[in-house]
Amino acid sequence: MDIKMLKALLAVADTGNVTKASAQLHLVQPAVSRQIKLLEEAFGARLFDRSPHGMVLTAAGEILAGHARRILDELSEARYKISASVQQVSGSVTLGMLPSLCDLLSAPLYARVTAAFPALRLNIVSGYAGHLREGLSRGSIDCALVYADDEEHHRFIPSLEEALWLVGPGNAALPAGGVSWQTLARTPLILPPLPHGIRRLAERAARRQNVALKVVTETDSLSVQKQLVLAGAGMTLLPAIAIEEACACGTFCCAPVGDPPLTRTLGFALPLAGESPAARHVLGLFDACLRERIGDGGWPHARLLTPTAGEALCSLVSE
Repeated sequence: MDIKMLKALLAVADTGNVTKASAQLHLVQPAVSRQIKLLEEAFGARLFDRSPHGMVLTAAGEILAGHARRILDELSEARYKISASVQQVSGSVTLGMLPSLCDLLSAPLYARVTAAFPALRLNIVSGYAGHLREGLSRGSIDCALVYADDEEHHRFIPSLEEALWLVGPGNAALPAGGVSWQTLARTPLILPPLPHGIRRLAERAARRQNVALKVVTETDSLSVQKQLVLAGAGMTLLPAIAIEEACACGTFCCAPVGDPPLTRTLGFALPLAGESPAARHVLGLFDACLRERIGDGGWPHARLLTPTAGEALCSLVSE
C-alpha cells in the first residue's frame, strides 16, 4: 500500500468530489480514481457511495479514513520530532487563538509541544482575529489560528470550515433542521461590532442572500453576548464549538443557519517575513493537534480543507 492512496482517500472524503480532490493533490482525475480503486481492491470493500451531495464514505470507508488520518498525522509529527532531534529546538514561540478555541486546543497543544521540544517555551495568546493579526504585524505573535479574511495582509493556510449557529435561550425552540435566511433577517441579533470576523462574515453572507440583519445590540465580549441572550435581549451567532455543550444541557437553544449554510473558514496566519525554525516546528504540531480533535470527535461540525498535516505548511514555506 502506498501513502499516496491514503492521501487520495482523505482528499475525496474531505471534498466529496474527485475533481476537487485532484486539484487539491495536484494530480489528474484518473490518477485519483485509480488510487481509490486500488484501495478498494486491497481491502475487498467499497469505500465510497455516490449521493446527490457527492461521494460519501461507506462504513468501511469511514473506518479506513480514521486510520488513514492517524497514520498521516503520526508521520507528520514524526518528521518534526526527527528534525528536532537533529537540531534541538529552543527559544520561545507565541501562538494566537480565538477565544472560542482555547478550551479545545490549548491544553493538548501545550502537551504536544512540551513533549516534543522540552527546551522550547510555548506562549499562547487569546484574542479576536484583529488583535491577533496586529500581533503578527508587530512580531509579538508567530502564528495565529484565525478566520480567513478577504483583505488578508499575511500568509494564510486554510485549514478547516465550521458551521455558525443561531443561538437563543433554552426555551427558544429553534428548529433542529436550521433557520432560513428570511427567518434570521427577522430575528433581533446581538453581535460584535464591525470589523469583527463573525460580524463581517454574517453581513456579507446576508447581502448575498438579499436580506439585512436586524442588529439590536453590539458587544465584542462572548460572555456578554451569552448573558444578553439569556436575558431575552435577542439571539446571537456563534461557532458551534463555542456553544454546543451549553446547548446540550439546555441552557441555550441552537440551530444552523441558512441554505446555503453560514460557515467560517479557519486557518493559520503567518508573518509575511517568514517564521523561525522553532515556529515552523510548532506550527506542524498545531496543525496535527487540531486535526486530531476533529478526527476524534472533539470538534464536531468542523470539516478539514487540507489533505494532510504539514503538507500545506511545507509548500507555503517553499514559495
